[in-house]
Amino acid sequence: MNQMDLENSEHLDQMVTEALMRDRLVSPDADLEWKKLSARMSVGKDSAASPSDVKHIPSSALRLVWTIVGTVAAMALIVVVLNLKGFDADGSSVYQAKATPAEIVILDEQDNQHVVKGNDLSLAPASKAVVHTVVVPEGKDMKLTLSDGTEVWLNANSRLAYPTVFNGRERKVELQGEAYFKVAHDSRHPFIVYAGGMQTRVLGTEFNVDASDAKRPHVTLVRGSVKVSKANINKVIVPGEDASFDAGGSIKVSRVDLNDVACWKDGIEMFDNASLRDIVMHMGSWYNVNVICHDDALLDMHLRYMYDRRQGIEEAVMMLNTITNNKIKLQNNSILIE
Repeated sequence: MNQMDLENSEHLDQMVTEALMRDRLVSPDADLEWKKLSARMSVGKDSAASPSDVKHIPSSALRLVWTIVGTVAAMALIVVVLNLKGFDADGSSVYQAKATPAEIVILDEQDNQHVVKGNDLSLAPASKAVVHTVVVPEGKDMKLTLSDGTEVWLNANSRLAYPTVFNGRERKVELQGEAYFKVAHDSRHPFIVYAGGMQTRVLGTEFNVDASDAKRPHVTLVRGSVKVSKANINKVIVPGEDASFDAGGSIKVSRVDLNDVACWKDGIEMFDNASLRDIVMHMGSWYNVNVICHDDALLDMHLRYMYDRRQGIEEAVMMLNTITNNKIKLQNNSILIE
């Protein structure tokens, strides 16, 4: 390209840019833009094309050029926006990070929100029994001590409705998600957890309730004894047993490793024969990072994997990368799977 062609190309680039900025990617007036372009290109002694020459190009053809330019620019803008949001043109988004992570809040009876500072809260007995709800979002967990001294560890994406003070013959709470209970003993006032259409009744013991999937809730007993009920089905389980309900309403009791079940409350995330998709979605949620996969087939890989989510994401990704043969890396606030 000679100097004249280079200058003309620069003029054209500048005109296209100005037109697109003025019209916000709407096709500009071809005649008007061409007049401006021809006026600039005619300046100088060595111009090879005169204004009379360039005006012979049909305006309809120029409109087609402008339409193509506008479409291409719009497509480029879409790609830029998607990349800013964490998507990748050569991969698919498995998890999208939140722009502003949510806080732990307590809702009163009027649904007014009160932000909880920290993740450890003890409630003093109130003079009046009203129902409050604590909401724990993605990437957070918390320990809540109820007015009777019962300790509750709430996992991410969980909520617990509880009275500010327990009155009556029973102590009742309602759970969505997952929680570990260490119930203060009171033989005169049974403690009942409602979750996923199931109720767990205890006097004083430790157990884990997972109703993340409300259709298949299950209870794992750590100490003492509990009675699990749903509809007309009742079952008493002993420590080390897990009672789960299937979609048909039947109950299944199995032996489990308690270290695997309850370790989440100590910050250890355990996966046993879980898909890589489930693992990275949990990591994306906890650390609030994007997850992008360049090879969907890898997401079906099943692994036994654990990490300490109280540590940084770098260590968690490094450990996962080791057992997946260097298929995963951390880059620009995103977990990339290749």
